[in-house]
Amino acid sequence: MRRLPEARGGRGVVGCAYPGTPSSEIMAELAKYKEIYTEWSPNEKVAVEVAHGASLAGGRALACMKHVGLNVAADPFMTILTRASKAAW
Repeated sequence: MRRLPEARGGRGVVGCAYPGTPSSEIMAELAKYKEIYTEWSPNEKVAVEVAHGASLAGGRALACMKHVGLNVAADPFMTILTRASKAAW
């Protein structure tokens, strides 16, 4: 398990996405920042789950996908909405 890079305020920052426009361009830009941990996910559901995990650990998180990808990520997305998180996400 990799340790998240520390960003402002001592929290890790995570960006994850499923490849495809506009996600590819957004992740390519985020990857230029050393303080942001970025990774490609096998699908949108996994991207949302990784971002939620980072948020639960107290970090900042971004899950990037096309609007149609939210259909794939709907299960964890709706479950997450019913749970409290300590960090913005």
